[in-house]
Amino acid sequence: MANFLWLSVISWNLRSTFSCSVSPVSRYRPKYVSLIYNVYAWGMASVLTAIIYMVDHLVEDVPENEPWMPGVGFYNCWINTQDWSAMLYFFGPMLIVIIFTRKHATVVIRSVKILVIGEMSYRSYQYRNAPLDPL
Repeated sequence: MANFLWLSVISWNLRSTFSCSVSPVSRYRPKYVSLIYNVYAWGMASVLTAIIYMVDHLVEDVPENEPWMPGVGFYNCWINTQDWSAMLYFFGPMLIVIIFTRKHATVVIRSVKILVIGEMSYRSYQYRNAPLDPL
């Protein structure tokens, strides 16, 4: 899960770099931006792990709760993937992060295309309006 969270950090960083309204490439970043990114990525992974641990150890082990229990350590060293628990505790949060990342990646791609097209038209304008060199 931490891998996907770091991927969302990268996509957010690229989006904030390339889609700045003041200048195309923002060179001025907050002082503690990497600390903020670390707290987000590792903090969210830790929160999800803590939720799985608490549900696994604090919820009553009754047959009605069995499909919703993470089951870490009962079948293997991973979330029980035979029931809905994997959807609730792993695939669901991962899907949310993937949608978030895809949204920001789309914005980055559009921003880079605009920058490239703008640069190409500027260079074309410079070439067309360049003074002729006398021989």
